[in-house]
Amino acid sequence: MDRFAMLFLTLAGLISIYAGYQLFCGLPALRTQGVTPASVLLLNIVPGALLAVGGIAILTVEARTLISHPSSIEHRQPSNEGATWHRTKAGLLSRSA
Repeated sequence: MDRFAMLFLTLAGLISIYAGYQLFCGLPALRTQGVTPASVLLLNIVPGALLAVGGIAILTVEARTLISHPSSIEHRQPSNEGATWHRTKAGLLSRSA
């Protein structure tokens, strides 16, 4: 269920960024049609910026959640039986079986 929710929120963030981008792409065509600057601001720039910032916020929260709560399956530690620790040339500890 967590993977489905993460996929859904990531998709929602990407769609939000794309929708905001599309609102900005229509600006040159609106300028040539003689639309007032106030209506362009209220109908394109503000919603486009809010959608893009909202999408970035969703993706940022998802990335931080993924980094701070890694899956337990990905971080299984192998058994310590038969393993030894030794220092590498750089002076760091390394484990070998």
